[in-house]
Amino acid sequence: MERRRADAAKTELTGYRRANKRAEQYPQDAASSLNPPPRLELLSRFDDTECNDPSDNGPRGRVYVSRDYWLRDVPRERNAEVAEALVRWWTSHDFVVLSDKRPKENWISVVNKNDGFSTSIQESANGDLSLGATSPCVWPNGTPAPKPG
Repeated sequence: MERRRADAAKTELTGYRRANKRAEQYPQDAASSLNPPPRLELLSRFDDTECNDPSDNGPRGRVYVSRDYWLRDVPRERNAEVAEALVRWWTSHDFVVLSDKRPKENWISVVNKNDGFSTSIQESANGDLSLGATSPCVWPNGTPAPKPG
C-alpha cells in the first residue's frame, strides 16, 4: 500500500533538475543527522538515465537520477549503530522501510511516501558503508515531450 501511495506521488516530482537536487539532498540530510556526521565521498552519479523498463508501468521517455556516496570517517565497529540511526531518521522523515537484511548484513532500503525516492545504506564486503538515493522516473523537463504532428 505504501508503495502505491509513493507511485501516485511521483507525478509531483517534475524535471530531472529537481530530481538531481533531491538525489543529493536526501543523503546529505540523512548523513548530517549522524553523530558525528561522516564525510560523504561521491561513489557514483547518474543525472539523466533513461527509464527503459519503468517499474511503475508508466510511459517511456522519462529519466531517473541517482547518487551514491561512501560514508567516510565511520569506524567499522559503528556500522550497525549508523544503520539503525539512519532508519530512525528515515522513518521520522516520511520514508518507509522496503527491505532490511539486518542482522545478517547492514543493507536497508527505504522509499519516501511523498515523492517515491528510494534510499539505501549498504555495507561493502570490506566493511565500508555507502548511502544512496534514486529518483522515480520523471519527465526530463517536467512534462511529456509534445507529439509530432
